[in-house]
Amino acid sequence: MRIQIPAHQQIPHPLQPNNPTVTSNPRYSPIDHHGSHHSPPISKDNYNTSAYHLQDQSHVLTHTSHLQQPVYPYHGDSSQMQNPQTTAHTTELSNSQYTGHHLSMQLNNSASGDNDIHHSGAGTLLDEDEHTLYGAIRSGRVAPQTVVDDWIEQYKTNREPAMLELIQFFISCSGCKGKVTPEMYSRLSHADIIRRMTEEFDEDSGEYPLIQSSPVWKRFRSNFVEFIQVLIRQCQYSIIYDQCMIDQVISLLTGLTDSQVRAFRHTSTLAAMKMMTALVDVALNVSINRDNTQRQYEAERSKVQNRRASDRLEVLMQRRQELEENMEEVKNMLVYIFKGVFVHRYRDSQAEIRTICMQEIGVWMRRYPAMFLDDSYLKYVGWTLYDRIGDVRLQCLRALQPLYEDPALINSLELFTSRFKSRLVDMTLDKETEVAVQAVKLVSCILK
Repeated sequence: MRIQIPAHQQIPHPLQPNNPTVTSNPRYSPIDHHGSHHSPPISKDNYNTSAYHLQDQSHVLTHTSHLQQPVYPYHGDSSQMQNPQTTAHTTELSNSQYTGHHLSMQLNNSASGDNDIHHSGAGTLLDEDEHTLYGAIRSGRVAPQTVVDDWIEQYKTNREPAMLELIQFFISCSGCKGKVTPEMYSRLSHADIIRRMTEEFDEDSGEYPLIQSSPVWKRFRSNFVEFIQVLIRQCQYSIIYDQCMIDQVISLLTGLTDSQVRAFRHTSTLAAMKMMTALVDVALNVSINRDNTQRQYEAERSKVQNRRASDRLEVLMQRRQELEENMEEVKNMLVYIFKGVFVHRYRDSQAEIRTICMQEIGVWMRRYPAMFLDDSYLKYVGWTLYDRIGDVRLQCLRALQPLYEDPALINSLELFTSRFKSRLVDMTLDKETEVAVQAVKLVSCILK
C-alpha cells in the first residue's frame, strides 16, 4: 500500500461558526470559499482547551463537500499548508492525490424518473447493463458473494478490464449513466473526471438509487453494501496488498466524496464507510494471526537447542514479519479513509451522510477499541451530539450505548464522559421523543 499518513497531518475543526454559504445551490457549484479551523492534537494535558472545546453549540451545519481535502502523502511541514481562513480554493482535486489508473466518463443530462432508465439512470435496466456488476447487484438475481467471486477470477486473469468494470460499478450505483471506456480509463486522471462530473452532472435530477424508497431500491442498497463487504473479505489475504485494487478504489471514492453532486457524495461516502468497516475486520484478523504466530514463535524458540526446529523457526519469523507489514498497511488504509472521507463527511450538509458516518464510527469503536476507542475519534461523536437533525443525534447515542454497556471499555470513556455529560443529560429533554428516550437509557447506563 503506497498511502502514508504523516503523524503531523492536521485536520479541520468541525465547528466553525458563521461559515459563509457561497453558492445559491450547495449541491452543485464549481467553486467554494469555505474556511475551517485546524484543531490541535488532543491530550490529557491540553484536554480542557483541546479540540473538544465547542465554540458554538447552536452551530448549524453548512455544506462542506468542498472543504480543503488533505493530500496524501504530505511532504514538508505544516507551515506550508495554506490558511483556509483566508485562501479561496476550488473543488479541483490535485492529480497528486491519486495513484493507480485513471478514468473518465461521458454524462448525459436527462431529467429523472423512477421507472425509466432513460431519465434517471436508476430505473429498469438497459440490456447492456444486465451483464455488468451494477446490473447484477441491481437485479438481485445473483448473490453478492457469487458476483464478487466472479469478479476476482476476472481480476486474476486480466486486471485492467476488471478494474474498469469495478470503477464503472461505483459510478453507475450513483445513478450516473456515464460510461467509462478503456481509452478514458487509461488517459484521464481522477481529478479530471471529477471536475467533468461536477461541471456536467444534471443538477435538476434529484433522484438516485440510494434515496429511492421502493422495495427494489431498498434491496439494492442492501446488496450494494454486502458487495463491498464481501469484496474486501474475499480480497483480504492477497489482493488488497497488491498496490492496485484497493489503491484505485480508495482514490476514486475519496475523490467522489468531495464532489458537490449529492448523488456521488452520498453513494461514495456509504461505500467508503462500509469499506472501512470491512477493513477493520481485516485488521482484527491480521492482529489475531500475528499474535498466534508470535506465540508459536516464542514457544519454538524456548525449546532446548537440540530439539528446536530451525526451519520452522525461520518460517514463523518470516510469517510474523509479513503479518506485521500487512497490519501496517491496513492501518494506513484506515487512517487514509478516515482523514480523507470521514473527517469531512461527518459534517456534510446532508443529514443522511452524517448519519452514515455516526453509524459506522460506532461499529469501529465496538469492534476495534484498541485503535478507535480513543478521544481523537470519540470527539467526533461528541461534537455531533449537537447536530440540528434528530436522526443524527439519535445515531450518536446509539453508537455510544454499547460502549458504556461494556465494563472493559469504561476507562477509555472517562475523558469523553467528563466533557459531554452535561450535553447527554440535556438530551434527556430533547424535543425528539426517540432521542430523549435513548438519552435516558444512556445516562442511566453511565450512572450504574
